Amino acid sequence: KGSWILLAIYTVFARARYSQSSFVQGAISQLAARGDAVVNNQSTPPAARNAWETLKRLARQATDATDPSKYVGGQQQAGPKKAQ
Repeated sequence: KGSWILLAIYTVFARARYSQSSFVQGAISQLAARGDAVVNNQSTPPAARNAWETLKRLARQATDATDPSKYVGGQQQAGPKKAQ
C-alpha cells in the first residue's frame, strides 16, 4: 500500500527534475534514441518491441499525469532553465 505512494512521489519528483534540467532532458532523449535503435534492429523479437512501446507509452502517461499546468488551469510560462 505504501509503495504506491512512494511511486507517485518519485514520479512527481522525476517530472519536476525533468522539466527543470536540460541535462536530464538530454539524457532521457539519448536513452529513448538508443532504445528505439535497439528495437528497430531486425534481430529484435516482436515481444521486445511491444515491451519498449508499452514502456514509452507508460512514461508518456506518467508525464501527462504529473503535468502541473493541467491541474492549475493555465499554461506554464517557459522560463530559463537551470544549468546543471
